[in-house]
This record gives sequence, C-alpha cells and structure tokens, in this order.
Amino acid sequence: MAGRGSPGCGSAEMRLYDGAASPFCRKVKLLIAELGKTEAVEIVPALGSPVAPGSMPVAENPLGKIPCLVQDAAPALYDSRVICRYLNDLWDGGLYPAGPSLWPTLTLEATADGMMEAAVLVIYEDRCREEGERSPA
Repeated sequence: MAGRGSPGCGSAEMRLYDGAASPFCRKVKLLIAELGKTEAVEIVPALGSPVAPGSMPVAENPLGKIPCLVQDAAPALYDSRVICRYLNDLWDGGLYPAGPSLWPTLTLEATADGMMEAAVLVIYEDRCREEGERSPA
C-alpha cells in the first residue's frame, strides 16, 4: 500500500493511529525507531477523548483508543503491549528476551504502563470533568 501523504512514509503497509500526547503511542513509536523501521509504518494522527471520540479509530478498535495498528490484510491490533510484541516479533527485533527472563521484563512493562495510565487519568480528570465534579484527591 502506498503511504497516505505522510512525509517520508514511503511504501508503508501499516498505519499507526497516534496521538502526540499519548505516552502509549510514544512507546510504540520508540520501538519502531529502535528497530529502524520508521519507513514501514505510516503515522495517522487521531484526536479525541473518552467522552468525545473525534477521529479516534473506533471502526478499527472497538475500544476507540490509541495506539491502534492497522494492516490491510489483517485485523487491527491495539494496546501498546500487543503492538510492541507483534512488531518486535515481526521484525525479529530481540527487544523482548526469551525464556524465564521474559516474565520480569513483561512485569516491568506492565508497571510502566500502569504509571502512564495513572498519569493519563489525572489529565482526563482535569480536562474532561466539570470543575465541580473533579476529585481534589
């Protein structure tokens, strides 16, 4: 598939729905860059929130969340952990260890994701709720 007009995307066969402020999207883009595959994935900006989906990939991801990786001949993949593992395996990246050391690595990734999710929820609390409905804690 030809790129959809994104500069430098070449002949990307995959599209990553991305939000510039999303730490989960940054995580996926970092993995793509670390593996030297930035030309293989077209970045598609998506804007929205849980209460106003805007241009989020609702048709591709029933959760309507980003990141979401879309391929022409396969179901969409979503959740940064799923996308990162898929791309690492697809490109023989070696960023996830094999054997018993995989489990502490995945646990560390889950901890980092939990921290990022908490930060996102703090932002949503401030931006998406009316002032009188916000929790001071």
